[in-house]
Amino acid sequence: MFEPFDEANKLIEEMATNNFQWPADRLNPKKVVEIYKYDALIILTLQVVTISKKLNNLKIKNRIS
Repeated sequence: MFEPFDEANKLIEEMATNNFQWPADRLNPKKVVEIYKYDALIILTLQVVTISKKLNNLKIKNRIS
């Protein structure tokens, strides 16, 4: 009756002793490279471009009306 339990216990012990061979992903999380890593100047430039486009669209609509 205890034979499967003993076999399972031996298997678990064997797995625990061989565990050092494999790297643990949880212990050493890999850093994900950020694709959208911009510096402040690029972000500010994009915001200015967006605002100027919106202002140009408002000017065009006012001329038509």
